[in-house]
Amino acid sequence: RRVWVFVVLAAILAPFFSSFLDAAFVQWNGFGTARFWEVWRVRFFSNVLAILTLVPAIVTWGDTNIASLRSVGRWRLLEAGALVGGLLAVCTFVFSSPALAARATPALLYAPLPFLLWAAVRFGPAGASASLLVFALLSIWAAIHGRGPFVSPSIGDSVLSLQLYLIVTYIPLMTLAAAISERARAEREARRNEQWLRLALGAAQVGAWDWDVRQDRASWSENLPELLGRDGVGNGTVDRRGFLETVMPDDRAVVDSAIARAIDQATPYEVEFRTVRRDGTVRWMMGKGTVVRDGAGRPLRMLGVNADITERKA
Repeated sequence: RRVWVFVVLAAILAPFFSSFLDAAFVQWNGFGTARFWEVWRVRFFSNVLAILTLVPAIVTWGDTNIASLRSVGRWRLLEAGALVGGLLAVCTFVFSSPALAARATPALLYAPLPFLLWAAVRFGPAGASASLLVFALLSIWAAIHGRGPFVSPSIGDSVLSLQLYLIVTYIPLMTLAAAISERARAEREARRNEQWLRLALGAAQVGAWDWDVRQDRASWSENLPELLGRDGVGNGTVDRRGFLETVMPDDRAVVDSAIARAIDQATPYEVEFRTVRRDGTVRWMMGKGTVVRDGAGRPLRMLGVNADITERKA
């Protein structure tokens, strides 16, 4: 979302409106012989390309802690070196070719794309912006010196073709890099939250479970089988019958009735029951849960927790 806010507002709308003032200033002062709309077009695409090229590189690398780069592993450095070397080699070959040969093989324009995708996927926005900056500088340098696929008899057409090529390449790649970076950040947050949840559940002697009512399969937290005295039961999944087998026979009817009421009568699931651990000790458990239903009111899942309340009972 932030990338698209930057692209739409900063890279497109801002140059779109400012280029009117720029072109008008050029016309009023008699700078050159180009018409108003020609000046506006040149200013607009030039500013868009400059913003897309420079701003992401400045922002991403300005936000990077240079000291942290010293702790980068050897294989990571080798990968970055291979990426830079490959990108330089491919760009040099593509954009330094004679204009006629490059135009005869337009597929060469796609040769740098794998390296740009590599940078976006593996090195995030910072790597993508740096690679795109190198990519833009080499292609512009080649066009200025009359080389590469963007050389034509009309200088205006050459410049416009190169600008559109770079702009169209920049936007999806920066969006891809941002999306991958956001996903990686979300995965880190999810792992951290999971660690916190495990710590909280373990400290409180509470286990969580999620039961698919239609498939009759329940998954539970790692510590719940231990609390129920059935380590390894179901390898993390169990059906309704398997769960009831962890309950003492005298309490199974009460638990089964509480489950049925929660499903059929839409009441909260809450029940106390006993379980026997492998060493023969009896533990009191409290189960609480709620039923998740679809739009038609049919039960889909039950979510809940089981807490060890033996000390409270004692």
